[in-house]
Order: sequence, then C-alpha cells, then structure tokens
Amino acid sequence: MNKLRPFGLLTALLFIVSAAVSSLSTASQSTTTALVRVEQVGGFVGPNVLTTRLPQVTLYSDGRILASTNLDGDVRQMYEGIVSKSVIKAELSLFAKVTKIPSGGWGLPPVADVPSTQVTLTQNGVKKVVNVYALGFKVESAPPATNEARNNLSQAIDKLVKLAGSKKYFSPASFEVWPQATASDPSPTPITWPISVPSPHAGCNKVLAKPFLAQLKRVGSNPWLFPDGTVQRLTWRPVLPDEVACHRGV
Repeated sequence: MNKLRPFGLLTALLFIVSAAVSSLSTASQSTTTALVRVEQVGGFVGPNVLTTRLPQVTLYSDGRILASTNLDGDVRQMYEGIVSKSVIKAELSLFAKVTKIPSGGWGLPPVADVPSTQVTLTQNGVKKVVNVYALGFKVESAPPATNEARNNLSQAIDKLVKLAGSKKYFSPASFEVWPQATASDPSPTPITWPISVPSPHAGCNKVLAKPFLAQLKRVGSNPWLFPDGTVQRLTWRPVLPDEVACHRGV
C-alpha cells in the first residue's frame, strides 16, 4: 500500500493543475462588460444598414472605448482608446446624470424618419436603457429643461467619443460578413476569396479576421470572387468584445 501513495499524490497534483488550467482558460474566455453603449436605432435606412450598424460609442469595464468611424463603407471600422478606472467612474457618474428623464420629458422634435439615440447604462449589474428621438434637434415647444437635458446628453456622448481618439483602429478577432447583391459588373477588380475558407451564404456569416487582414486594408468597395466563379460585394462588420457573431438580435 505504501508504494502506491506516491502515485496517488501524483494523481491528485495532476488533478489540481488540470483544474487550475481549466479555470484560467475559462477566465480568458470571459468577455468584458459594456458599461455605457450609445447606438442609433430605427430611422429610415436600408436593411443592410440595420443589420450591420455599429454602436456610436461603447465604454467597457476594462477601460476600452470603441467609437464608430466608418458607418457606410464595405468594411466597418471603429477607433479604440483606453482610459483609467478613475475615468470610467467619472463617465458612469456623468451618464447616470445625463440620462435622467427631465421633468418635461425628452420631447419630440417635428422631424420624420430620424433615428433615436439609445443609451444603455450598466451599473452594479443593473441595466438602464434610455431612448431619445432625434437627439441633436431642438424641440421648440418644449420647456427649457427638456432642451437643456438633450444638450447635456449630446455633449456627454461627444465627450466619450473623443476619449476613444482617432489614432488607433480596433482589431477584431472575427467579423460578421453580410453578402450584398451579386455584382453584374465586376469592377473594380475582384479580390479572390481564399479556397480554405467556406464561401459566405446569404445572411450573416462569421469569419476569422486573420486570413483577411491584408485584403481588408485595400478592399474599399471591391467585390469578391468566390471559388464557384460568382462575384459579390460584402459588408464586413467587426464583432465587438461583448458580442456573439450573428446573434445580436438583428
């Protein structure tokens, strides 16, 4: 029996190491939390815009800030900045104030087909969602408190966008790829789709970013040539840190 004890101890040690590695692996897969997210919802826009729309700006729990820079091109892009814990705390405090509904409400500007600005604020696990129609437009008939609140919210959003900066682009691990209409006139010159990657089908497709990074730097509005000979334009939307590709409820 005594001769078996070292093996029992070794087994126990291996189990502990395995459990530790598994725990680290699980921790590394956890996603950061979006604390402040500002996005445009609704409005008179095409379905391609709705399905590939990015948030205007997002502040994450790890200090990252992502702000949209290219909303219309085939390859959607975001600027990425990083802020300290003290700035995160200050921004949460600010948005808690500017998202309070004014006494006269947010008002309804006399304009049509304009999107609403949706702000989602998450504090201590509690999520608060505020929608303001046509933010940036003045409500002439509203009390002063309404327009003051609208201006304060606009300024807070602009400040958060500026904190993201404009020097570094966000590099996603993966993209959502959305096929557009088949190109009847393959111009400019199509880019060849890698044979090793399955061709995208209609709707949303998840693809790893790495095989396409070089091409995406020069893609512009170039269509793509697939192995079956078809030529099609694609919209590339980066998958954000807290998102699951093709499962965003669009």
